[in-house]
Amino acid sequence: MSNYFRFNVDAMTSYVPGEQPPRSTEIIKLNSNENAYPPSPAALEVLRNIDGEWLRRYPEPFAGEFRQAASQVLGVGSDWIIVGNGSDEVLSIVIRACAEPGRKVVYPMPTYVLYRTLTQMQAADILEIPYQEDYSLPLQELIAADGSVTFIASPNSPSAHVVPTDDLRKLASQLSGVLVIDEAYVDFAEENALALVQEYDNVILIRTLSKGYSLAGLRLGFGVANPQ
Repeated sequence: MSNYFRFNVDAMTSYVPGEQPPRSTEIIKLNSNENAYPPSPAALEVLRNIDGEWLRRYPEPFAGEFRQAASQVLGVGSDWIIVGNGSDEVLSIVIRACAEPGRKVVYPMPTYVLYRTLTQMQAADILEIPYQEDYSLPLQELIAADGSVTFIASPNSPSAHVVPTDDLRKLASQLSGVLVIDEAYVDFAEENALALVQEYDNVILIRTLSKGYSLAGLRLGFGVANPQ
């Protein structure tokens, strides 16, 4: 089958997931960074009472109810919200929309490995810039690289450090491309970059219900950005 793959896909190495032990409440999967605690009782109650008709029918294509609820929590319009099958799908949408051969995707390292995989799928150029020794952002190098897409995970995986909002603001103001701020772990941090999507039309904020809400099995993530 690989004879029919695009050259860049054929050159990729297959993803090997971490160990997947049997489901058990006694096992904490640190390799997947799953929340060690169960979802809230309110969320579990909703799931227990799902109408079977909801499962029989295709969902509303624009996830209107979720977008409306998210917009009220975040203080932005519902048209600023895009919903995906986990935040990974939203990251994939961004790459498919903004990266292509001859264009550059930039991110500091070490970080979330999916950025590289998604970029390879699009056959775009990859520039990985090492973090400073104290894990502060290599700000000037990222600005100079000026990628068509720049990924910043904050809090970062695997280092867990949070990038100061002022650094992200400097980056957003000087990049000509899209700045993707991946806030998958933001529920464990003391600050977030939500204000930047209202200040800059080139910023996309990525969030998920997998980590802080203990709902990884639902595969629900979303992006926040200026719809213009």
